[in-house]
Amino acid sequence: MKTLHIVRERNDSLALRAIEENRRQGSGEVGVLLLHDSVLSALPEGVLAFACKDDVEARGIDVPYPAVDYREIVKLLFKYDSVITW
Repeated sequence: MKTLHIVRERNDSLALRAIEENRRQGSGEVGVLLLHDSVLSALPEGVLAFACKDDVEARGIDVPYPAVDYREIVKLLFKYDSVITW
């Protein structure tokens, strides 16, 4: 099963622990979509992550993850079997 975690707060420790546990279980693809202040978060190496392009630009930063626009975000939502919002 493919799971997408949508994170909205910077360095949300509960979300990060759940993402790591989900990855550790190895039960399928785990993706992370960073919105709002979470685009400022540091994710563990190897996490498949995407950042909302508008939120990245609003904060004037560069991120090591692909920046996606709203059309691409909708595609991500349909790509994954399960979506968890933090």
